[in-house]
Amino acid sequence: MEFFTTINSVYVMIGSIALGAMCGMLGVFGVLRKQGLLGDALAHAALPGIAIAFLIMGERILAGLLLGALVSGLLGAFCIQYLVKATKIKMDSAMAAVLSVFFGFGIVLLTFIQRLPSASKAGLDTFLFGQAAALLKIDVILMSSIFLFTLLVVFIFWKELKMFIFDSSFAAVLGFRSRFFEILFMTIYVLAILVSLQAVGVVLTAAMFITPAAAALLWTKRLLSAVVLSVVFGSISSASGAYVSIVAEGMPTGPVIVMAASVIFLFSFMFASRGGIVWKAIERYKYSKKVNLENLLAKLYRDTESGVNKWQRSDISLIMLWRLRSNGYINSGNEITLTKKGLVSGFKVVQKHRLWETYLVERMNFSHDHVHRDAEIMEHLLTDDVVEKINSILGNPKVDPHGKSLKMK
Repeated sequence: MEFFTTINSVYVMIGSIALGAMCGMLGVFGVLRKQGLLGDALAHAALPGIAIAFLIMGERILAGLLLGALVSGLLGAFCIQYLVKATKIKMDSAMAAVLSVFFGFGIVLLTFIQRLPSASKAGLDTFLFGQAAALLKIDVILMSSIFLFTLLVVFIFWKELKMFIFDSSFAAVLGFRSRFFEILFMTIYVLAILVSLQAVGVVLTAAMFITPAAAALLWTKRLLSAVVLSVVFGSISSASGAYVSIVAEGMPTGPVIVMAASVIFLFSFMFASRGGIVWKAIERYKYSKKVNLENLLAKLYRDTESGVNKWQRSDISLIMLWRLRSNGYINSGNEITLTKKGLVSGFKVVQKHRLWETYLVERMNFSHDHVHRDAEIMEHLLTDDVVEKINSILGNPKVDPHGKSLKMK
């Protein structure tokens, strides 16, 4: 716990956690609005303001530099909105244009500043990659204040923000002031970027907004849950980056935070309970097992319709025999026979197949010879309630379009 022996270390940790929480919260709204790179565009747009403020003041006064970043960031936000509203340029193209122009201008100004006698005292490189170890008490107060302000705005306008994010046109029809929320959203985004520049830097600010939000959305589709998870992920990655930045001398904060956030994202990408690769693989495996078992039961039931009621053990693979037996579908001895449960289960699969073919032919006007493939899929998806409803719609038919029975023998 030597990390916490100095008050500056405490400031760094608190400030980083507040910053990560704020960026994670706002990032969810940005990603859902398909404006994930908005933070990147506005962060790069802030760079010319920092350089111009330094040229005006002639020295590195943090308040002045941040004010310049604020003005430049708001100007960038205005340019993005203007391009989208006044032209046919889409949001992604507008963000790319603003990012390129403002960042290019900022690099030109920084190159010019490096040639000045006072360049060595400027320390403007910290705004490119960030350095959490340089955070002071006033920085932490500023970060915490803006985080609380952002939290208050989200809490007060939660319902309106949900409407604005998912369907801004519908929100306007209902009387919500879309223009107001557009400006409000951009403003708090710029404020968040403003306080993140010292800790993360211009280059990697976007990761603070996008990565925790993307990881959170892999775990849940509920907005509130996604916001909470993103706040947690952002806080953890920021705290990790701040710790390493101070403990490992000379280690830039921004890249470390990005690496920590990337680890969280990769873990979520692999193991998230809904969107993770491992979860999807497990779900596909379970579905494949279900389909194979139901296909075999359907075949055995069709055999019984043809008069075949017994099968040799060699007719069925060992793994499928084990699954049939463990589910109580067969009696196995020298010969295999279906139990009552197996017969009913096989009939249900066949019934769903034939009923769906009947529905496609009678209600959707499909040709008889164009319905089998769709029925092969739907026989594994239809629930008993849906089957009952389709039966009712079709008037409880007795045979399918091919003349095969829809009733159990």
